[in-house]
Amino acid sequence: MEAHFVETVPSSHSIEAVSYSAFNSSKFDEHHHHYIHFSPPKTIEEIISHPIESGFLRAFCESQYSSENVRFVIEVGRFVDSIKRDSTLCKNKLHYKEIDRLTNLSEVDITSLVVPHKGKEVDFGKINEWSSTIVPRSTVIENVISIFDEFISTNAERQICLSTSIIVNTLHRIKNMHLYTFQIFDEALLDPIKTLRKDVLPRFLHSEHYKRLVSHCSHIYPLPSLKEFTFQMPSTAKVLQWPDEKLTLENLRNVDWYVLLHDYILFGQFLKYTQSIVSSENLLCARLSAKYMCLWEAKGYPMKQNTFISLNCSGQPTYIEPSIKSVDIQTQLPDIQSQLPDIPTASSSSNTTRVPSRDKMLFSKKTDNPVKVMTCPPDAQELAWSILRYFILPNSVYEISLSHRKRKDIMESLANPDYHLFDKVVKSVIGALRGNYDSYIRSDYFKNLITVIKTEKEKIAMEKKIEDKKFNSCLPMFR
Repeated sequence: MEAHFVETVPSSHSIEAVSYSAFNSSKFDEHHHHYIHFSPPKTIEEIISHPIESGFLRAFCESQYSSENVRFVIEVGRFVDSIKRDSTLCKNKLHYKEIDRLTNLSEVDITSLVVPHKGKEVDFGKINEWSSTIVPRSTVIENVISIFDEFISTNAERQICLSTSIIVNTLHRIKNMHLYTFQIFDEALLDPIKTLRKDVLPRFLHSEHYKRLVSHCSHIYPLPSLKEFTFQMPSTAKVLQWPDEKLTLENLRNVDWYVLLHDYILFGQFLKYTQSIVSSENLLCARLSAKYMCLWEAKGYPMKQNTFISLNCSGQPTYIEPSIKSVDIQTQLPDIQSQLPDIPTASSSSNTTRVPSRDKMLFSKKTDNPVKVMTCPPDAQELAWSILRYFILPNSVYEISLSHRKRKDIMESLANPDYHLFDKVVKSVIGALRGNYDSYIRSDYFKNLITVIKTEKEKIAMEKKIEDKKFNSCLPMFR
């Protein structure tokens, strides 16, 4: 059943303080979601197995400039998750020590082992020895090299402390990865986890990061109900400023995502359609994710200028020549003239530089250009937890379709969220929305859009006329 949608909400953008349902990562997979009541973690294993808790632990270690061990443990965990996608690689698997004995690890010639590096030819065993068709062998090799280069090699950026014997044993397991699969780095994990348990954990449990973790997790079950969800519609409608000659269904069909998500007429009409087909969760999530980014911009985060993807049924890029001006901090909406579809004219010159729309910043990856490090604004952080609680967590009231890996990535980043926290989410929901939009532009909701806009214009004009009349009637009193 489609959830009830609340349009009337407080003027503030923020949603009331939220909590979420914690879960044990080992029990969280694509098919079964089990929730547990939150209790303060007592062991390092409990923290590492929980994506939100491990994210706060990593943030604490980064503040202490000693994050290499926890990063290594997390990256190996991701590697194990990727391998376990294929159950055949895990079924009836011997312990790595038993495989060591069967492969004569104690008799291995060290000179025969080659340190893996990106772009370097290394013996990873015969191709036909890799049995999985679900987990590509090339992907496993790429992940193994990435972990070794970053944490284990002599020139590793975040080198962890390992004995020579463990490194040699790990190289042997890499060479025979078809036998060890997800256990390649098991022995290498022992020392980092021991360090985390004896040195890092006691300090973490007395840190401000841990207090924040407990605060956010203090009310985690049950998940919020639909009645607790409130939502603020966009406060402006820039489409009302469009000149009449531009107000055509073709131009309305080709507006970009940013305009639609921040225009109460365009957004509201599309929302009514998605509610009619019981599929509004993706649009609501896209709107809140866009707002999350706007809260960053309002605090001075630089806007990215990337080619946007227009909202049309074909899904092909549409380019315009916007006039990017200063940002309205209150509405975070660009100048309306920059949002009108590009209409070629005879005077258009071929050497004119096109400035891409800022809409693609909703979906773009991080750029290579360095930007100053900013902490997440409090209102954006609160909104991030709300999005997690209502859209990301399994069994949430507006749960969107998202992979297990993407969910964990978001949870691990909540301790120190950045501007790009929901990039992968937005890409996913926009992909789903394209199908809805294709049918929307053929529906009566879209065909009646011009009538809705004109009616709203007339309403505003009438209200202005009444206000002017009241104002003029009061003038004699001041003479």
